Amino acid sequence: MIGRIRVAGSALLTLSDPVTDIQMVKVHCDDNGSPKIERHVAFREYLLAHLPIADAYDEEKARCRNCHLVDSPAYTECKNDWIKRIERDAITWSRSRVAS
Repeated sequence: MIGRIRVAGSALLTLSDPVTDIQMVKVHCDDNGSPKIERHVAFREYLLAHLPIADAYDEEKARCRNCHLVDSPAYTECKNDWIKRIERDAITWSRSRVAS
């Protein structure tokens, strides 16, 4: 099953298994120039440059997935605080690299 949510300047596309209804894919799409883009790119680049933090993110996702196997919104909420904390570090790190 394909799902789509559109809000001003952003879209979320999902693909779920038609038998189990378990979400398999989630894609975020944002308008060009959206501040969300900086946040997402900084987060990705930070994880690529800091492999122990990337490993910790994998562990957090696994923990949340095990707690919320079929509830995607609860899974997302479960890892939200961890992500927000790392995003702040990632944006600071990313901006310091640009300024150098």
